[in-house]
Amino acid sequence: MQFTGTAQAVEPAAGKLELFAPVPHFTDAVFDPVHMRIEPQFVTVHPLSGNPDREYEHAL
Repeated sequence: MQFTGTAQAVEPAAGKLELFAPVPHFTDAVFDPVHMRIEPQFVTVHPLSGNPDREYEHAL
């Protein structure tokens, strides 16, 4: 899926932070995460193709 829309930086609630992956062990610079929330205006679904076993599993 691909979402296009307006994004803004947000600070997630403490309970939501634990749902994110752990911070990386090593970085090239200071790790300062930014959490974004997008208000979708356009959504595009890219179907799985070329795999006959899953052809209808994700059909719209």
